Amino acid sequence: MRDREHSIKSARTFPALLYRIGLRPERRLEYINDAITHFSGYTPQELYRDSSLIDRIVHESDLPAWTSLSAHASTTVTRIRLVHKDGRVVWTEHRLGSVLDADKRLAAIEGIAIDVSSRHETEAEIRKIAGRLNEAQRIARIGNWEWNITDNYLWWSDEIYRIFGRGRKDFQESYEAFLSFVHPSD
Repeated sequence: MRDREHSIKSARTFPALLYRIGLRPERRLEYINDAITHFSGYTPQELYRDSSLIDRIVHESDLPAWTSLSAHASTTVTRIRLVHKDGRVVWTEHRLGSVLDADKRLAAIEGIAIDVSSRHETEAEIRKIAGRLNEAQRIARIGNWEWNITDNYLWWSDEIYRIFGRGRKDFQESYEAFLSFVHPSD
């Protein structure tokens, strides 16, 4: 009994969001840990009192994905935006597991979610910087490349492909393939 109580306390205070949504006889929130407060600004008690609140904190654009996810227990990692009580958007990644009843029908889903807001912002910044680099290379008509000598793998930037008049599908990425474009006297 002490082990079960310890496990329950650990789950309640675990930093990742843990939840269980029952699907029979109707969809309802059965369990959510304290991390929901970090993710949404709402306490578990507020969500237990109003089960529909779990759907209302999901960003409007992500509702179809959330509804599908929470009805079918997909095992893929899915990003869902939550709208915090203070109005900010919290990017989350969810993994779900299925709970089957005695007839092997989906009875509930159990999920774990982590806050990936910082990662999302970093990825967006990287995409923006990469876009700027590609644009600068296009304007200047210069490109960059990398050659992994050990694996004989050659990587070209988009602009190098344009300079050589090739598409990614037309070029086998190797040093030998590159040499076929070089004039013999060079």
